[in-house]
Amino acid sequence: MIYIDTNVFIYANDKGSRFYKNAVSLLKLLASKDLNITTSTEAFQEIVHVAKKLKQVVRGVELCDKILKVIPNPISIDLVIIKKFLKMIKIYPFLESRDLLHLAVCLEKKADSLITEDEKLRRVKGIRCYSIVRALEQYGQNS
Repeated sequence: MIYIDTNVFIYANDKGSRFYKNAVSLLKLLASKDLNITTSTEAFQEIVHVAKKLKQVVRGVELCDKILKVIPNPISIDLVIIKKFLKMIKIYPFLESRDLLHLAVCLEKKADSLITEDEKLRRVKGIRCYSIVRALEQYGQNS
């Protein structure tokens, strides 16, 4: 399972982002292959949160709808994941709360990899993390 962090979706929806082209290419590549890609329900909350801050709620909801077409069954945040999240707060004090939640999902569901542009999250041991560019290289080679 390949877990996609929220920032990849946000960058793929922001033409002003320096990650825009690569994020779009990566999502198209992953969607075109027979790969088990996922994210969690937390990603949708984050997208709407950012969209509300930018006063672009309609755009945020549209992005969520697009993601649901590609990932129709995002991983729900359940009690098991919440407990793992709460334990990890002490282990990874340098991570933001939302990143800890994504990490808890990845570890609990035994994700093969996590794609993120969050450098702090990529420093965590126990899961293979890729930046967008590295993920393009990794999954583009498996054609």
